[in-house]
Amino acid sequence: MTRIYCDGSTTEACYVIEGQDPEIRVHADVVTNNQGEYLAVIYALWQALRQGIKDIEILTDSELVVYQTLGRYKVKSPNLQHLWGILNWSAQKFDSFSIQHVDRENNPAGRVLDGK
Repeated sequence: MTRIYCDGSTTEACYVIEGQDPEIRVHADVVTNNQGEYLAVIYALWQALRQGIKDIEILTDSELVVYQTLGRYKVKSPNLQHLWGILNWSAQKFDSFSIQHVDRENNPAGRVLDGK
């Protein structure tokens, strides 16, 4: 199982594939931080698909993205509904997919965005 750490903001989306270097930063000029969080996960999934990764574990410090993806929270915001759909469609392309919350201090992608 390949672990990928994700984090996003209103200006950047970042993901770090465990065991690979360097981290990937993508310009993500969006309206909300939550949109940036979604984009970080989506970009990570697409990169994993390009690399032929079949089993993936996404770790993000966005509880909202995790719980909406797992179906624990409803996706009420129209700004997030299409991103939620893209994320779930992409996740179905893997043999094994999981997503879980990780504290920000344990998220390498968050440290990249923070410049640490």
